[in-house]
Amino acid sequence: MIAKQDSYIQSAYKQLQVISQDREKRLEYEAREKAIRDYNQLMKEAKQQGKEEGREEGIKALILDNLEDGKTEIQILGKLERRFSLNSTEAKRYFDQCIKINSIMI
Repeated sequence: MIAKQDSYIQSAYKQLQVISQDREKRLEYEAREKAIRDYNQLMKEAKQQGKEEGREEGIKALILDNLEDGKTEIQILGKLERRFSLNSTEAKRYFDQCIKINSIMI
């Protein structure tokens, strides 16, 4: 009854009837649906990776900017903990990594 009231639902209902009757069409439909799900998952993972990379770049920038401004390690670690919700171990790890990488570059 609802399918008769809405043309989109009616079209989908007709397509469903055709797909369910023809094995080949059903397999094509399932392949398309899988491709869509795979694509959506890939995009979700890429977005998450981009967020993580951006966060790490932000942490690095904060450390370097504060070093340039003459801030102490303790001050920088405190900012990292507050601004990025890091615990003291995580903040220290990022700080040490940044110092190690930048001392090699200097």
